[in-house]
Amino acid sequence: MEQKKRKLTFSNNPVHIESLPNYSWIERDTLLLHIAFQIFMDALEKDKVLEVIDWDSSDEYKKVKKYIVELRDWWMIRKDKDRLKEIDYSDESQYEEDSTYLHMLMLIRKYLVV
Repeated sequence: MEQKKRKLTFSNNPVHIESLPNYSWIERDTLLLHIAFQIFMDALEKDKVLEVIDWDSSDEYKKVKKYIVELRDWWMIRKDKDRLKEIDYSDESQYEEDSTYLHMLMLIRKYLVV
C-alpha cells in the first residue's frame, strides 16, 4: 500500500516574504535567508518583541538586544540592495556575510518568543 505524502501548511500563520527580489528563479539558500529574516522582522514589527520584552532585565538580555538591533539594521540595508539587484550572488564575501548574519539570527532566536 502506497502512503500519501502529507503537505505541511501553516494556514493560520502565513509568512509573506516581502523582500524577495523579482527574479524568475531564486536559489534555495537565498530563499532560506529571506524566509528567516522575514520571520525575524515579523517578530519585531507584528509581535513588537523589542517593546514587550524587558531587555534591561539582565546583562544577557541587554547583549541580545544589541544583536537584534544589529540584525535589523543589517537586514534593512541588505534587502534593499537585493530589491535593487545590487547583490552579486557569485561573490563569496557576500555569501559569507549573509551566512554570518543568518547564524547570528539562529543564535538569538529563542529570545524572540513573546
